[in-house]
Amino acid sequence: MPLLAWLSLPLPFALAGVLTLDPVTAQRWPPCGAWRLPVGDPYAVSDQRPSEPGPYFLLRGVEWDGRRASHQGADLGNGRSGGVVRAAAAGLVVRTADRGHHGGYGTHVVIAHRLPEGVLAYSVYSHLLRGSVRVREGEGVPAGHAIARVGATGRASTPHLHFEVRLARDPEERWEHARIEDPLAWVDERLPAHRADSTRAEAYLEWGECSALVSAGVRSDDRLTRELWWRMIAAAARGPVLDPALEAEALRDSLIEDGVLPEQDEEHRPGRPASWDDVERDLRRLRELGVRVGPAPLERTRHRERLDEAFGTPTPFAERSTLEDREGRPTVIEALLLLAELGQRDEPEARPTKDKSTRGKRRTSTKGSAQPRP
Repeated sequence: MPLLAWLSLPLPFALAGVLTLDPVTAQRWPPCGAWRLPVGDPYAVSDQRPSEPGPYFLLRGVEWDGRRASHQGADLGNGRSGGVVRAAAAGLVVRTADRGHHGGYGTHVVIAHRLPEGVLAYSVYSHLLRGSVRVREGEGVPAGHAIARVGATGRASTPHLHFEVRLARDPEERWEHARIEDPLAWVDERLPAHRADSTRAEAYLEWGECSALVSAGVRSDDRLTRELWWRMIAAAARGPVLDPALEAEALRDSLIEDGVLPEQDEEHRPGRPASWDDVERDLRRLRELGVRVGPAPLERTRHRERLDEAFGTPTPFAERSTLEDREGRPTVIEALLLLAELGQRDEPEARPTKDKSTRGKRRTSTKGSAQPRP
């Protein structure tokens, strides 16, 4: 059964045999956009031990014994315990285990991701430091969210992160039985085109890519069309999961049916530029429904400064006239700033830390499938 059809069922189902996915939890499950690496530099990892301690490198990759994986993930380490482990992509926490061996995984976290293709993937983080898990089952997390710290629990002789990506052939398939992917190759193919280490605008564009709000080809000064705005609010709003491949008119009809857009919206040509009246009205509705995007990519003070630069106030939702009276047409970066403000939370650990150096880094790749073996 396709994932989207499975999520539309009225009765709760057990997600991969681990978590009961009730309708409220399903509505909070954030869509998965771009991916990043879970430790150290979010964009690259070396396959050779660095000359100086500190950077993470590949200790061991996916290994195969015929059709069976003798090692089912990538071991990433820097010789130290305690490094922050972050969610590789937006998703829903479906498994946390702190104490115990757990088949060699030790303390571990599993996150479920609903991909743009309408399929289900899992990311697995194991050998974590005991007592360091900072998320709970049923919690939606954005890409880059701090989930735990590197340890050496389970079947591990030295501190490192064992990182897996698994692709489910069926939504009810347990994560342990899902198909093994090479996690470094998987992430490498899905890295964001925009990088937060360049400009502040790039930070919001990367955040938008990771939150499935925008595609890799958008620019910050692009005018916001109605179709792009519909797709952004479809990804951001809490509610039923919509197929991202829907044609623009079908997507608009679905948003109206779900109560996100008003029925009286007469002018609905997809290519028409969105107006500030459109944006203000729809953001008001999103504030009522709630959003499932993560917090702003910059720390709170810098985020408020960015809002002040763009809108003349660090609190654009305080007075409706701030948006209603604006001249011109909304741009992509302005829409992302406003959606990020809706997703802002006072949780410092939710703000991803970016490491800037990517020189001389590369990946190894070995693909295939097998049963769990950390």
